[in-house]
Amino acid sequence: MVTLFNQIKIEVFFDEVGRAIAREIDSLPDTTVVSLDIDKSTKDFISQHKINVPSLVKDSITNPILERQVAGHQLPAGTPFHPGSMYTIEIVNYTIPFNGDSRFFEYIPRNFGGALVEANIEARQLTIPLTRFCKIAGNNEIIELIKNEFIRKVETIELNLNNLSNDVQQFTPILESNIKAFLNKKINQIKMRNESSDKLNPFK
Repeated sequence: MVTLFNQIKIEVFFDEVGRAIAREIDSLPDTTVVSLDIDKSTKDFISQHKINVPSLVKDSITNPILERQVAGHQLPAGTPFHPGSMYTIEIVNYTIPFNGDSRFFEYIPRNFGGALVEANIEARQLTIPLTRFCKIAGNNEIIELIKNEFIRKVETIELNLNNLSNDVQQFTPILESNIKAFLNKKINQIKMRNESSDKLNPFK
């Protein structure tokens, strides 16, 4: 289980994208760089590094009730238990499919919202196990409590995904401007170096 939206500031990711594109430009031959169409090349670089914030596929959520054996010390504080004994509890194993880049569940949006949510991040799905350390099946009161807790967690997840999407929307024009500036600088440096090289040849 990991705490979602609690690992790395989104600004760190944006910096990494900018540096990756700068490295790609630096790796190009000078002859290629000077022949680039700056506007088209900028759009191509942004497309190649498209930022795909996840979206939850809520209509495909599954929520089987599973039995688990837990030791007494794993029960809520204050629950009486016999040392060495195992107890059967039921959990709801909520699985939420998603589209997009799973890395974004680690990033902290500039405007973090809601409470912390823990989940397992797997291939194209989040898993959130919830329990009240008792029998769930047939207990409508417990079912409502767990269902409402899950709703709150999903709302928090979607709030932060939306905040990350807003961050990306604000970042994209900045990235576009930075790429254009970097390309212009690179092209001018190459042209200046070539012109200076020509001037150094007394026989031209």
